[in-house]
Amino acid sequence: MLKKIEATGVAVLLIGFLLWGSSSRFTLIPFSIFATIGLVLIVIARGRAQRHGSFLCRMGFHKNKHIRWDDEMKSMAIYQCERCGMTKKVMKNV
Repeated sequence: MLKKIEATGVAVLLIGFLLWGSSSRFTLIPFSIFATIGLVLIVIARGRAQRHGSFLCRMGFHKNKHIRWDDEMKSMAIYQCERCGMTKKVMKNV
């Protein structure tokens, strides 16, 4: 259910940006309405679904720090969020 709410929020936000991109001068008000509704839906869905420690980490804004390189693949870097401790592997072009 929360994934559907988030997908709806992304779709509404995309519609708002498409209205803003059109060349009409009357699209500023619908853009702001669609953008606000879309952002609120995304924040509600992500805030309820993800249980990280920080509010910013729930929204997807992690503060990643490079820890080390992976032992199996030398071009794979390992990052860890300073706030919530989540780790991720990132492939680097070498």
